Amino acid sequence: MSVFQFNVLLRNDSILKKHGIKNIDFGYFILFGINLGVIILFGVFNSYLESGVIDSGRFDISDFKNGFVIFFIMAVMVFPFFEEFIHRSFVSKRENISWSIIAVMIYFFLLTDFSFHRILVFLSYIFFLLSIFFSSKLYQNKIFLLLFSSLFFAIFHIFKFEDLHSFHLSNLLLSLFPQFFTGFILFFVHSRYGFFAGVLHHGLINGVLLIIIYTTILLFEQEMSASLIAD
Repeated sequence: MSVFQFNVLLRNDSILKKHGIKNIDFGYFILFGINLGVIILFGVFNSYLESGVIDSGRFDISDFKNGFVIFFIMAVMVFPFFEEFIHRSFVSKRENISWSIIAVMIYFFLLTDFSFHRILVFLSYIFFLLSIFFSSKLYQNKIFLLLFSSLFFAIFHIFKFEDLHSFHLSNLLLSLFPQFFTGFILFFVHSRYGFFAGVLHHGLINGVLLIIIYTTILLFEQEMSASLIAD
């Protein structure tokens, strides 16, 4: 099968369209590759800078390894759907804005830490959703939707950082840029290929990154064991 034939097959697959995934082509996989590459690049770059934004104290390696299967399922299947519904379900259907507001409020009340910056972020995002709900002009401005949906998608990931005020703004922005870029890419995925294509993209990104992290931990532990035996 030639590349052209495979591309046509993807675009005309009735099973994909039945599940709200429309016109899949090689552009979808190109966007996925670019997205994954940028995340890995900035992850490596940020680790070399040792910005300290990611709190290693909250990342327990043993818990991660022991609960990897459950964590993988949640990160690949559950979280992507929930996050995409909150941040981008309204890209193609304006009526989904009200559901996004409800989902955000549920997410907020599920939190155990109601710090000032979290409350501020949630209120700001609800204000953004209300603004595009009541203003057709703002909703039709795709650049406005693209920038602010991507920005809030990145800001929401601040929640996994502790002592936010203690970090330099430049380091924080560097750590959040991959999330903003992912939101940027996912907006185009939703616009061109549909909601569930965005969920699939998000889940695949999470899955590949988790496998890379898990493999890296195993290799590092093997190297450490080998060095101790050698000593």
